[in-house]
Amino acid sequence: MPAFLTGRKSIVSYRIKRFDTRLGYLAVPKLRQDGYIPFFVAEKKRSEQALIEVVQECWINGVSTRKIENIARKIGIESLTASEVSEINHGLDEMVHEFRNRRLEAEYPVIWADALYEKIRDDHRIQNKAVMEIKAVNLAGEQEILAVEPMESESEETYTVLFRNLQDRGVEKVWLCVSDAHKGLQAAIKKCFLGTTWQICNSS
Repeated sequence: MPAFLTGRKSIVSYRIKRFDTRLGYLAVPKLRQDGYIPFFVAEKKRSEQALIEVVQECWINGVSTRKIENIARKIGIESLTASEVSEINHGLDEMVHEFRNRRLEAEYPVIWADALYEKIRDDHRIQNKAVMEIKAVNLAGEQEILAVEPMESESEETYTVLFRNLQDRGVEKVWLCVSDAHKGLQAAIKKCFLGTTWQICNSS
């Protein structure tokens, strides 16, 4: 705050800048070191990040880019186009690619394997597909999601592909695999991880 408003001596000088709002004039300090970021700039950054997160959440839940553009216009955001929505969501593709290809640990005491059937957009069509999930506990006792992969169906071949992918990413040994009684999964775990014990999950 400028010295003439506080009644104290100030060792910081200010330059008056016009800020085009009801706030009128803004006193910006002249600093010899570092910089000065006004509060409204920080607020704008947080607002933009919140908008990006809303757009990405809509996209994840199956809302089209055109519909997102229309929604933005209804709430007063005129500049958000369908192409910009696509560009924002491109960052999601990069995050998914990094997650699916990250390096894994060599040894896991326990993994859980399961599949859910979900409606997935593929080649502009909505189809029912098996989404296979591998959850694990590492040697530090921490839970970790190793893989979430869509497949056409559950079979020994698809589970073998999934487990081979884990091996390519660094997994060498699994002590125990917990899953339902799917015969193809049991066969795939025996084929890919020799010596792994299999146990049926309690919910089966």
